[in-house]
Amino acid sequence: MNVTRCSWAAAFLTVFLTGCVQQPVQQAVVVPAKVLAPEPEPVTVEVEISPQEEALSQALDQLGARYRYGGTSPEGGFDCSGLVHYAYQNTLSVDLPRSSKAMSRMDLPEVKRDDLQPGDLVFFRIGGQISHVGMYKGDGEFLHANRSGGKVRIDNLSDSYWRKHYALAKRVEVELSDEEVAALIQAQSADNAATP
Repeated sequence: MNVTRCSWAAAFLTVFLTGCVQQPVQQAVVVPAKVLAPEPEPVTVEVEISPQEEALSQALDQLGARYRYGGTSPEGGFDCSGLVHYAYQNTLSVDLPRSSKAMSRMDLPEVKRDDLQPGDLVFFRIGGQISHVGMYKGDGEFLHANRSGGKVRIDNLSDSYWRKHYALAKRVEVELSDEEVAALIQAQSADNAATP
């Protein structure tokens, strides 16, 4: 019996001691909080617009103005060369000739039709000679004062009439000082802020 008691005592002692043995402590897993990146600082990017685009913008302000042969002002109306002259004179103080024919003969770089940029001058030969001018707007469109339409409007160069009479295009190159460029950017920013 002593052996049985000893066996029971040993078994009891084993169970007791096993229960008292320190259980492994579960450590809490610490997951670092997601590090939040600081809000990015707003970046101001000054987009420099070309002088030609600024002149085009001036001309686009006249959209819908009435056509008048020899006209050079919003109040009196415009003919085709009067509109172009007004836009470049008012915006950039560039004094272009007062007829489309004379404009087409200016010593300016000729531009291929596929390379047109906003503000380029597009000329049309009607009746055998250059007799109409407009300003390229982009996306195949141009702005002009059209006698048949009776107002300043936008047409497409691919329209059959204009495609048939298209003659050439020229780019008015303008050298601006840093101050003039800054003034143009500021004026454009003010226009953009005023537009909802």
